[in-house]
Amino acid sequence: MKARAAPDAVSLAAALAVKPVVDVATIEPVAWGVIAFLAILSTCVTFALQNVALTGLPSSTVSLLLTGEPVFTALFSMALLGEFLSIGGWVGAGIILVAVVGATLVEGRDGNLEASSGAGMGRLVSQLASDSNAQ
Repeated sequence: MKARAAPDAVSLAAALAVKPVVDVATIEPVAWGVIAFLAILSTCVTFALQNVALTGLPSSTVSLLLTGEPVFTALFSMALLGEFLSIGGWVGAGIILVAVVGATLVEGRDGNLEASSGAGMGRLVSQLASDSNAQ
């Protein structure tokens, strides 16, 4: 925890030096509603749902679904707000979809990706531990 205090202090000092302090009393109630919506629904509820999904699905499946989140966001913004992606956005969405489909096909072909990724993680941790001991 102590290692994180210095960057936090520097970030806070930089923010206070660059940005003016906000007078919270001048913020309109509608803005507070938006802040509450973003904090509760877009953050708390989504992380809670992700944790619920992790209890019933393999972590690889949940991670594949979350990888497609930018594509889902773009599609919902098109449907609900009438926004459209640029050519680069469509290319990026296509790359994400190809990667998710490819990973899903590999997972289906290899059977249990969880076991192999867990073994790979164990090897990685062992390697990192031996590297840090060597120094």
